[in-house]
Amino acid sequence: MVSYPLTTLMCNVLGDGGSAFIMTTAEKARKVCDKPVYILGEASDYSHRTITRAKIGDFNQLVDFLAPIAKEAYDKAGLGPEDMDIYEIYGSYPVIHLMIMDSLGFVEPGKSGALVEAGETSPGGKYPCSTNGEAMSFGHTGTGVGFAMLAESVRQLQGKAGRAQVPGARFVIENCGGGAFMDCHFTVLGNEIPS
Repeated sequence: MVSYPLTTLMCNVLGDGGSAFIMTTAEKARKVCDKPVYILGEASDYSHRTITRAKIGDFNQLVDFLAPIAKEAYDKAGLGPEDMDIYEIYGSYPVIHLMIMDSLGFVEPGKSGALVEAGETSPGGKYPCSTNGEAMSFGHTGTGVGFAMLAESVRQLQGKAGRAQVPGARFVIENCGGGAFMDCHFTVLGNEIPS
């Protein structure tokens, strides 16, 4: 036990690494890339600079803070959780991963643990999550973890994710945040622009 409910195997370790991406206009992207990926919707919110001033009083309120941000990203994209093929979650710890799943609208809050146990969030499952293994797999690279989720989303949508590829993926919602939930961001991406 490290800090209930986290055991040592539930804590990611610091690691070296980073990610990069190139942004351009949709028109230019189509000229230089066979399968461009588009940012369809994005939403963010800022909670606090110090944890004692957080908008959330405890982790039981985290869904109340996160769900409206995710909904705004979906709304801007003109899509919903039922349209997503992949949910790329930067949860940093398994318990946080579940809380973010509860906020994304594809599972009733409080039921994400059962979905994980049933294998529905694993490769080949109905709701693939964090297809690159997230920080629990490759280590906590600081800001690089959030960018890695964005890079993985693009790889998936371009069909370049190797053994982790979700066949036919068209739409992804990915999230990033940091500083003990000081900020949270959700982005909906797609390899097509919905009509």
